[in-house]
Amino acid sequence: MPLIASDYERPFPDRVYRERVEQTQAKMAERGLDVLLLTDPTNQHYLSAYESDSWFTFQMLLVFRDKEQPVFTGRNMEIRAAEITTWMDDENVQCYSDDYAPNSLYHPVEWVKELVEEEGCADGTIGVEKSSDYLTVDSFERLQKSFENATFQDVSKMVTRQYLVKTDRELEYMREAARITDLGMEAAEEAIAEGVRENESVADVLHTLLNGTEESGGEMPASTPAYGPYHYRFANGRQFQDGDVFGIEFSGCLHNYYSPLCRTVYVGDPPDDLVALWEELNQDLQLILDTVEPGRTCEEVEEIYRNEATHPKASRSGYAIGLGLTSWGEGTASFTEGDETVLEPGMTFHSNPSIDTLNYPGGIGEEGLRMLHSETYVVTEDGCEVLGDYPRKIITV
Repeated sequence: MPLIASDYERPFPDRVYRERVEQTQAKMAERGLDVLLLTDPTNQHYLSAYESDSWFTFQMLLVFRDKEQPVFTGRNMEIRAAEITTWMDDENVQCYSDDYAPNSLYHPVEWVKELVEEEGCADGTIGVEKSSDYLTVDSFERLQKSFENATFQDVSKMVTRQYLVKTDRELEYMREAARITDLGMEAAEEAIAEGVRENESVADVLHTLLNGTEESGGEMPASTPAYGPYHYRFANGRQFQDGDVFGIEFSGCLHNYYSPLCRTVYVGDPPDDLVALWEELNQDLQLILDTVEPGRTCEEVEEIYRNEATHPKASRSGYAIGLGLTSWGEGTASFTEGDETVLEPGMTFHSNPSIDTLNYPGGIGEEGLRMLHSETYVVTEDGCEVLGDYPRKIITV
């Protein structure tokens, strides 16, 4: 079905987006900012509802301190999606022609300068997300050169931290995403078998994730299910073999909200020593869940885990997740040394203890393979609540 305005319903009422923008503008006033030039696709979506896989090219959301609605700009071919999906008036969708497209005569920063000049902010204080993966060095240098009389401030995480605590509606979407994730894991359990090609099993999982539930159709996840090494998708054409042991990781998606899950798969009958390792890993996961509670800092959770876990990870033991257009990680709070974020009810995290070559000598077996185990959960008034229902077990096929 093509995108049709009369059929489209935004994930939240327009008033929610207005409130988000007003909250952002209040933070801008505190820091003396005249305009934000947001390049992170998730932050653009959070404030404008813009929805399109166009983040691979230059696009920005301009938030002016004294202007009621933001201004979205991207390539001219994104106008239809922007006018339908955003809550702003069409006049605040200002896309540039292909004269400004990559490798063309002009750079989109020149177009952005015109938009900022129209609002009288070209010589003011401009906020940019320096840590954004979508603000290139070239683009930032061009911004500095174009706005030679402006002052730049780094506003990385300023918007992102606004959705660190989820609303009830956001949690509804994450719970439904967790239901889809559980169905995907059930599909993986059915699809993986000795002699089956890895890509065939992934096709079954993706079908399930996109099919969703009877109440909610699924959406394309940020990445395909990962089998084996961290973030490696899967081996195209390889057949599962007896004795294979590997972690799988993926998430269902609804309105760009995620509830990821990791489990370990063993093809055949797992040996007793591997089952014992998994039981220790499960205890490490439960340790994290028992430690999470309001008032503790992320750093404190990490310290308890690192001191008491049987197989502490070499990296963080959990991180904030939920809303994302290109990844389910929100890039704000992490259970790691030095993160003093205080846990509050409504914050959502993914904790994924593992056993691999980084924290277990040689990994598992001759190939140095790994085991994964995780849950996605929300901080509650007295602890935390796991969002999904999939059993904590080794998936044996």
